[in-house]
Amino acid sequence: MNRSKARAIAVEKLGYWVGEAASEVGERLLDGSVRERYVDEQGKTWTIASKAFWDGEDIRVVVSVDDGGLLSSLFPESQSDVIRV
Repeated sequence: MNRSKARAIAVEKLGYWVGEAASEVGERLLDGSVRERYVDEQGKTWTIASKAFWDGEDIRVVVSVDDGGLLSSLFPESQSDVIRV
């Protein structure tokens, strides 16, 4: 797996969630995860999984990206950030 490409995808998706209202993120991610497929410019398919957790008084969002390979599905590229509530 191209880790730098996976990291770029994860950072972009994490930016999306951090830019959303905390209530929207909580509603969509706290009770379950969101899984998406992403196809890059070269036609490679990536899986993006987003999940949120209560982190004290805030919401922590975690985004993981893998390319479907055995090792990358076991050890995906992950990025996280905190949304202040």
